[in-house]
Amino acid sequence: MLWRRAMELAEGLPTPFFLFDLDRVRAQYEKLYEALGSAGIHYAVKANNHAAVLASLAATGCGFEVASIFEANLLSDLGVDPSRLIFSAPIKLASHIRDAFRLGIKRYVFDCRSELEKIAALAPGSELLIRLAVGNEGSRFPLSMKFGAELNGSVALAQEASRAGLRIAGVAFHVGSQCEREETWVEAMEKAGRLWRLLEERGAEPYCLDIGGGFPIEYDRPVPSLESIGSKLLEAAESLFPEGIELIAEPGRCVTGEAGVLVTSVIGRAKRDGTEWLYVDASALHGLMESLQAGGSFPYPLRTLVDTAERMTCVLAGPTCDPDDTNMRDAELPLLEVGDLVCILNSGAYSFVYSTSFHGYPAPAVHFIDRGGEVLWLAGTAGMALTA
Repeated sequence: MLWRRAMELAEGLPTPFFLFDLDRVRAQYEKLYEALGSAGIHYAVKANNHAAVLASLAATGCGFEVASIFEANLLSDLGVDPSRLIFSAPIKLASHIRDAFRLGIKRYVFDCRSELEKIAALAPGSELLIRLAVGNEGSRFPLSMKFGAELNGSVALAQEASRAGLRIAGVAFHVGSQCEREETWVEAMEKAGRLWRLLEERGAEPYCLDIGGGFPIEYDRPVPSLESIGSKLLEAAESLFPEGIELIAEPGRCVTGEAGVLVTSVIGRAKRDGTEWLYVDASALHGLMESLQAGGSFPYPLRTLVDTAERMTCVLAGPTCDPDDTNMRDAELPLLEVGDLVCILNSGAYSFVYSTSFHGYPAPAVHFIDRGGEVLWLAGTAGMALTA
């Protein structure tokens, strides 16, 4: 069990630190690949961009979704061919489009006229996917307010793209991060199917459907399985789209989320206005940013080796002076004291990639195991060879 292996390693490692299991990363990729009927999987680099994770996925044949030239360069440095990359951020810096095109990336997502104009000027002849606005009901982190074009606007954009000499390769959508409602996926497919038919009626020849990410993992409650979501998506694809289309996905959290844990030490304990506060050396500002996004109540599962009959409900707070540096507001734990260890599960995605330098604290160290728990790389050592 990953968290117990992390606790074993904590005997000789300073906290806080992340431990990632590359076996689990590859297994989750394969599980989603099978659930989606061998669709093209393009891992969302933003979820966890460590070179060890990227290299491990690259070796499986996985593709990648990038949202900046910096992410594209990470993959280029690992020897990943640019044909395996899709630049999926709907709004991009002009210089990033220019440099991505020079690197060899040929497929881009867009959702507005200004983006179309940039791509036409800086990446001529590229293939485009129109990002369609879809419902995000059931998602912990909705994206529909920020990105996506509506049906009529999408058709107009396709016509403008054609006049600019660009090819509309297909349709993209995103149901929001950590989507726990299966019907949201089906509804998005239905809307994408309507756009697809409108595009065909106007002379376009779309062939690629990008269903984005959002595949959930379990935190505080059961979620639909990848197999169940995949079954519904494949059924919808068969009934709503032409036979033989290219189906691609952009998973992030479901690939790396459960493959990582964060080990942290209790550094203080206090009672304030009748509420127990437990302070740990892991900060929301240095690896648990989703706690801030969720108002200090993101429901990470917690584990500890302490086993007491007496339990405590507490605020689990970070070490900084920022009043919002709160990891969990209603943490349920055994009675812990300074020096005890707490393991924060399912923290392998959207964690250390968000780390700031507030107070001068560095991001937690990142360590890896592989091949059944064998220690592969401890941060600060000679490291390991990374090959794609």
